[in-house]
Amino acid sequence: MRSALAIPFLASAAAAQLPFISPTTANGAEASSNNIFPFANTTIRRYQQIHGDLPQTILSVSRLAFRFNTPTAVTTYTGTRAIDMEMDMGNGPASYADYSRTMSNNFSGPITTVVARRIVNWGPQGTSVSPGPQSFATNMDITLDAPYLWIPISPTLTWEARIFGNPATGTFAVLDAGSITTASATTVGTGCVCTGRTTAQTASISVADMQGYLGFAIGTTNGTPSSQVYSAIGFSNPNLPIPGLCANSHTDLTFLIANGVTSAVPAANTTRVAQVSRMFDSSGTTTSTDGLVFTTSTLGYGLPVEFN
Repeated sequence: MRSALAIPFLASAAAAQLPFISPTTANGAEASSNNIFPFANTTIRRYQQIHGDLPQTILSVSRLAFRFNTPTAVTTYTGTRAIDMEMDMGNGPASYADYSRTMSNNFSGPITTVVARRIVNWGPQGTSVSPGPQSFATNMDITLDAPYLWIPISPTLTWEARIFGNPATGTFAVLDAGSITTASATTVGTGCVCTGRTTAQTASISVADMQGYLGFAIGTTNGTPSSQVYSAIGFSNPNLPIPGLCANSHTDLTFLIANGVTSAVPAANTTRVAQVSRMFDSSGTTTSTDGLVFTTSTLGYGLPVEFN
């Protein structure tokens, strides 16, 4: 079901929650990538972005602002774009990670046309600052026809832009965009079976660049409930037995860090992530039903957006 415009009641109460930058990992930090989709190239396309980290309260959104990618040297951008577009908004799926290639499935309720088809002018973007990130006040915004009232019936918001044409003049910068880049970790050795457990304890390490944030997490599973946990960090693997331990030590114990106490029951995952995903089509039409999925630029990838 599609409605023409959102009813702007309760706007004054909700407006206090804005502006809000999503994904939150891009707030005050340069994102880890850049992209020309959908606003900085001439391809006709259908583009969606799902945001999973917005405040879970009623929001009145009147404008979306974007920012350009920080160049390697200070640059002045004098170009413009005349974007022939329309935009919809609505509640999204149960999670930003529950995106669907079938683009209509990325809305979970009524769809509101927040920008009827018209020309949206962008630029000039002005002179970049160093270091980044750039400001969201660089003539790269979309003012909605009327405030859109988002009621978080589902925890995500989906917006969709359909681009019918996008001629450019002069030098125009690409958009800031971010992804999650993970490092690989190798587990060596065998853990002990702790009291009250039937499976050996395991340790895990995850490292990721999350739109400018370096995430480093150490975890353990199948440990003894409500027990002190330490991380022993070193620079070599002696692989030697230590009296009192049931397994060999695979670290030279350069650092010994107290990590707190294990939970009595498994704890929720509170890892910092970029809670945004995108879906788009490159077939040169605004009516495609299916989008494209990429292993490195769909889940956790998107344009930083300032919701106003």
